[in-house]
Amino acid sequence: MNAERARTEISPGTALMSMTGFGFHQHQDDQAVYRCEIRSVNSRYLEVQVRTPRHLMSLEPILINAVKSRVERGKVDVFIECVPAKKDQVPVGLGANLKEYLDLYSNAEKQVRHQGLSVSPLDLRSLLSDLGMGPCGESKSPGAAQGLDPEEVQEKFQPGILTCLEKALDRHHESRAAEGKSLGLSLAEPLGKLKNHLKSLLEQLESIRLVLKNVHKKRLDTAIDALVTSLDPQLLKSREERLLMELALLADKQDIAEEITRLGIHLDQVERMLGGGPHQLAPKGGQGRKLDFMCQEMFREINTMSNKLLQIEVLGLTIEMKQQVEKIRQQVQNIE
Repeated sequence: MNAERARTEISPGTALMSMTGFGFHQHQDDQAVYRCEIRSVNSRYLEVQVRTPRHLMSLEPILINAVKSRVERGKVDVFIECVPAKKDQVPVGLGANLKEYLDLYSNAEKQVRHQGLSVSPLDLRSLLSDLGMGPCGESKSPGAAQGLDPEEVQEKFQPGILTCLEKALDRHHESRAAEGKSLGLSLAEPLGKLKNHLKSLLEQLESIRLVLKNVHKKRLDTAIDALVTSLDPQLLKSREERLLMELALLADKQDIAEEITRLGIHLDQVERMLGGGPHQLAPKGGQGRKLDFMCQEMFREINTMSNKLLQIEVLGLTIEMKQQVEKIRQQVQNIE
C-alpha cells in the first residue's frame, strides 16, 4: 500500500446529503399568506407527515408526493399554515352568515345581562374561535362549516401552497447539504487513521506470519516428542509428514493477507463513494445505506483478523481499527 494512500481527503464538493435538516418559507398571493416549515431527522426509511389546517386536508396526498420527489430517506415533518391575505378578510365559511352569528351572540348577551349576570364584551376573534373557524376557514371542530368543497379548495389554495412548499424544500435541501458537507469532513479523520493502521498491518505481515509459524512449530515439536517413545521409527516418519502438512494448512488458514486485501478494497470504495480518490464515484442519493453496509463489511474483516492474530500489540491495533469503523458508522447513520 503506497504511503500517499494512507491519507484520506474528502473533496469539498462532495454532495453528501444529511437526513437532518430544516426549511422555512412564507409566500403570499391574492388568496392568503402561506407558511411552510419542514423538519427532518434520520430514519431507516422515508416517512413523510404533513400537517395542514383541516379544510386543506384534501391537499395532503399532493404535498406528500411533492416531498417524496425531493427526499429519499428520513423522517420528514411538514407544517402548513394559511392565514388571510388581508387583516379585514372574512374567513372562508362565514360569508353572508356573519351578521346572523353576530345577532345571535348579541341577543344572548342581552339575555344574560337582563338576568343580572356579568358577561365579557363580544370579541370577534373569540366568536370565530367559538364557531370553530380559524384563519382561511380552518375548521377546529369536526362539525364546523367548511365553506368550500375539496375541489374548490384545491383550485383556490393549491398553487400558493405548492409554491410555498417548493421554496421551503429548497431551504431544507440547502440545510441538509451543509450538514452533509460537515459529515463528510468529519469522516476524513477516522478513514485516514483506518488506512494508516491497515498500512501498518501490511508492513508487519511477514513478522506476523513468522510468529504464527514458530508457535505452530513449537506445538508440533511437542506433539512429535510425545510420540517418539510410543511409535516405531517408520510409523513416526509418516506421522511427522502428516503433521507437517497439517501445520502448513493451519498456517494458511490463519494468514490475514486476504482480510487485509479485502479491507483495503472496502476502504477504497468508501473513499470513492465520499468523492475522494482517483476514481471517485459521482455522489448521489441513497449513499447512506451503502456506506452503512460497507462499515459492516469492514468490521467483519477486522474481527476475522483479530480472531486469527496472537501478538498482543497487533491485537491492540485491530481494536483501534474497530473503534475507527464505529466512528465512521455513527456518522453515516445520518447520511441519506
